[in-house]
Amino acid sequence: MRPDVEIRLITFVQGQIGKPFDYGAHDCVTFAAGALDIISGGNTAEVIADRRKTVNELDAYIAKYGDIESHIALAGGYRIDRGMMSTGDLVICKDDSGESCGVSLGARTAFNTSDRGVVLLPNRALRDVHAVMRVDNG
Repeated sequence: MRPDVEIRLITFVQGQIGKPFDYGAHDCVTFAAGALDIISGGNTAEVIADRRKTVNELDAYIAKYGDIESHIALAGGYRIDRGMMSTGDLVICKDDSGESCGVSLGARTAFNTSDRGVVLLPNRALRDVHAVMRVDNG
């Protein structure tokens, strides 16, 4: 990852810590999309915000536009082995309650949780990792 992109990503995550979870405005998907935009130079967060406003729209949105993994792939993302995870990689966890996406900051990954907002979790503590995706940024 280019140093300037890494600095912007870390600054972004630090600015999100402590903000309360707000579905459709500041949830796990919009948080991950914001990180993805910094890494890729894209506008995924804007696209998602325009199309998905409530929890009732989520299933229809995914059926029509795809899930966060699809958005990452459209931005040039590709799956990597979890053991190769580094700063800027996007981590998708899935369990019975759904899917969550965070961004790796080295030994920790930032996730936006519904009960605590953005938190940093040690990578060794991550459960139900479905995919780790990388987007090259030159």
